[in-house]
Amino acid sequence: MSFSHTTQSDAASLLAAFAIAVSTGEFSVSGKAVGLKSVKNHVLAAASFATNASRKDPRYRYDQFGNKIGNGYVPALTLFYNSMNKWQKKSSKALPLNPLIISHLVSIAALSKPFSETCCIRDAVILGCFTGSRCGEYCAGKRHTGDEFGKVPANVLTNEFEGWPIAFVASDITFLTDSLHVIPYPLAHSHASMVRIRFRYDKGGGCNFSERTFHKVPSTSDFLSFLCPVATCIRILFRWSSISNDPLVPVFCWRPTPKSHRRFLADVKVTAALRKATIALYPDDSHFYRINIADVRTHSIRVYACLALCAANLDDHVIEYKLRWASKAWKVYLRENWSQISDQTVAVFNAAFVTEQLPSVDSHTPPLLDEDVDDGN
Repeated sequence: MSFSHTTQSDAASLLAAFAIAVSTGEFSVSGKAVGLKSVKNHVLAAASFATNASRKDPRYRYDQFGNKIGNGYVPALTLFYNSMNKWQKKSSKALPLNPLIISHLVSIAALSKPFSETCCIRDAVILGCFTGSRCGEYCAGKRHTGDEFGKVPANVLTNEFEGWPIAFVASDITFLTDSLHVIPYPLAHSHASMVRIRFRYDKGGGCNFSERTFHKVPSTSDFLSFLCPVATCIRILFRWSSISNDPLVPVFCWRPTPKSHRRFLADVKVTAALRKATIALYPDDSHFYRINIADVRTHSIRVYACLALCAANLDDHVIEYKLRWASKAWKVYLRENWSQISDQTVAVFNAAFVTEQLPSVDSHTPPLLDEDVDDGN
């Protein structure tokens, strides 16, 4: 059945049938039932065939004149979503990192070899604090048998990056001078004033291809100088070019010994490093961070990014744009903020962000993710 030859009710029925197929196990990934978030985004992708053809979004109801009725989905889809939501696994919590934990990672890495996993984790954490990156953007992620890292799957909207790593590659990092001239990585150390990060993959299926720019932040403090996003990206590319230099592998790679094969970050290793640093800093078992050590994980980096920008007094809509949040879910982390951020650290984050023109909000443009909760990844 083609969307271009269906009535509104036929399209809605097709979407409902798709959802039912998912719920009954006819549609699954690796034999596992697909979660509600994925279902909604698959339905969103299906609906895009109609919207891309300048037709009405078949997920919603319209009157005889073509005017949208309310903001709710068609009844069948609403009923299905509500039913499926009852069985959803609730989002797990995440405690934010704090400058002490990050400083400890920097100190430990200073005692390690530059191509080590420890140094790679340090730089992934620092860049993640600026970009709010999900772990899949710096870790190997879920991968098929025989693959070294997770790859971008075929997408119904575009195949531009199909087969590329989901994690950042070298071409996702661009260095700029003060005059906005693009310069190659070898000249970045002496000439780069900014770094621009490209985000190629949206796990929700929204194809959120976008870029964010960060200023160089000089500092006389050894710790704060390590927080500079430009310096961090230079370290990342230096390690990658020395170990691999393959343009289609993640830049977050490391090597145990000079003769070892390259390896890529595993999210469990990043989580383990964060928890080890937390335990070292808070040896008392009664400390809040120790009691809740299970909530210290890769998502803690993304949470810390929110807190740092809030402490820098950026507006909500700026934070959501900078960190690519499609909803207000990030605000839940502000209710109990156990992370104290020093004025110096806040100044570094504030100075790093380049003022960019934010995209205008179009009521007819679908959201980046068709979901309004944070999944904790």
